[in-house]
Amino acid sequence: MKDKHKIFLLTPDKKSVRDDVSVIRMPLDEKAGKGLRWRIRDHRKNEDWTKRRIYEIRKYRDELRFHEDFDDIPDIDNIDETDGYHYYTGQLHDWFIIPDISLDETDFHHHYGSMIWFFYITERFEMDIVRKYFAKATQGAGREYRSFAALFEDYGTTLAEAFKMFTVWNYYTADRDEGRHYFNGNRFPRVAINPTNIHNSYPVHRHYNDKEMPEAFAARYVVFIPPEDGQIFEDFAVRIDGMDIAPIDLRTIEIAERREKIEKELSRLGSTGLRGWGVKFIMQKNNGTTEDTEVFTYHRSQEAQMNFQNFGKHGDVTKIVLILINIHPDIEQVITPNYDPQTGENATGGSISYYAGVPPAGSLTEPKLLKGENGGAHIEWELEDLTEIKQIAIVRKRFELRTDTSRQTLKPFQNAAQVFDAGDRDNNGVPDGDINIVGYVEATDTNFFDSTTFQDINVNHKSFNPRGVAYFYAVVPIGQYGLMGTPAIGQKPITPDYIPEDNQAAAAPSQTTLYQSYPNPFNPEVWIPYELAKDSPISIDIYTPAGERVRTLDIGMKPTGRYIDKDFAAYWDGRTATGERVASGIYFYVFRTVDYVGSGKMVIVK
Repeated sequence: MKDKHKIFLLTPDKKSVRDDVSVIRMPLDEKAGKGLRWRIRDHRKNEDWTKRRIYEIRKYRDELRFHEDFDDIPDIDNIDETDGYHYYTGQLHDWFIIPDISLDETDFHHHYGSMIWFFYITERFEMDIVRKYFAKATQGAGREYRSFAALFEDYGTTLAEAFKMFTVWNYYTADRDEGRHYFNGNRFPRVAINPTNIHNSYPVHRHYNDKEMPEAFAARYVVFIPPEDGQIFEDFAVRIDGMDIAPIDLRTIEIAERREKIEKELSRLGSTGLRGWGVKFIMQKNNGTTEDTEVFTYHRSQEAQMNFQNFGKHGDVTKIVLILINIHPDIEQVITPNYDPQTGENATGGSISYYAGVPPAGSLTEPKLLKGENGGAHIEWELEDLTEIKQIAIVRKRFELRTDTSRQTLKPFQNAAQVFDAGDRDNNGVPDGDINIVGYVEATDTNFFDSTTFQDINVNHKSFNPRGVAYFYAVVPIGQYGLMGTPAIGQKPITPDYIPEDNQAAAAPSQTTLYQSYPNPFNPEVWIPYELAKDSPISIDIYTPAGERVRTLDIGMKPTGRYIDKDFAAYWDGRTATGERVASGIYFYVFRTVDYVGSGKMVIVK
């Protein structure tokens, strides 16, 4: 039944009005093109966790805390007066059902529900943290939550670590509450998980562009459950791949100003962790307990992987929850190598992908290292088993002997887990910057030349000592869907010769080398730079992550030289062989000469 102002729901027999639900009118949304809308609120579902939660001052462990009022003493508010908690319970519900909206979003009711952040910091740290925050804010907040960043340093952690843990607490609410997180968390709403992010068939791959991914300082929850047939995976991998913050080789950035911006982005990531993606996991075990863990994405390529053993309905691990966390606050666009701040050209909000399934079974031998003639390092290995291998990634770890003794604790990779992510040795929630993927080659290749040594270090620092820099390497088989197999870990380091960049440009290439395409991401065109040690015909194949070839670029015969700038590098217009535009997402390019094969990854964003 309906009048000018209200809509009521009738009972099934249509003889009376239901009093257990109400219909709330939603405002017109002219921007989204949505007309008059209505939302049903079921009071029975909300009542058990909202009805009696109120503000009341109570001494609890020498602190002021929120607590549930289970006694018969009248509340401090009049019975018809809206008290503090009742005022925002609906908004808090709205907040939990859209966890991938930015924490500082001001549209809808989300900013009211964001007070859950204050619940979290007061309960995890202390009540006085709110006063301290406002004290710091009055001194000048600045952008990117700098007041919060400075605040958490006083508590021995970082804003990046605190926010990532916040997303974990938000999972443990309602019937998931274990009593270890929010006070009376069982009366909070459940954080929403989109049905399209719940998987039980593998392998699986999802890619989200800048319109689909979680917003800045927000998260998305993904659930992996075992197949219904009872299959148990002895080794199950989940891999994350965000948009690159920087190319593997910074020399591909032609304009010095843009290169400087990228270097600042990397520096800020290394010091604060407030760039790129955070990745948390929650494992549910067959004994009913849960365990939280984390992987840290490589600084430049924003990739990481975690493996789980004995995953299945009757295995040790019965459910895996992945939390994708956009850890870049108040971002407008990701800085890219070709971003033009004057025109806005090549601006993007980023992207994120995840893969899950069984890693490839193939294996490689331990890599051997040799110095390059003009700097750099040669990495060589042998193929033991090519089963399911589509590519090989080269992962590098740096050891830098400096006056700062804390940097002298780096050791070679100790196990596969240390290869699969950047790590966090000082436990501050910020990924370390000395581990990165430096290249990809085809599955049948047995060598790689790393020409990017010393690019990951400040050679202008007063304590820089080229003889005190050593690199360790691991070669890692990659399967069809981007999952990493068992890495072959080199135990011996190498100290390459340091050749200043100006001298490198003057020397003729001693090794054929493929570099990262640029811009990355791109839309609609891209350039693929390379160097040739000798004359050779060249071709480049473009593939999807599933291995489907979409285009072959026949470059033809090229003489020895460097093909880095746009006037010389290989060019692709983003079209298939039939002239159609390719879809947004990740693509791989395979570069071939008479005696060399290399490959790389690029992302197209529309």
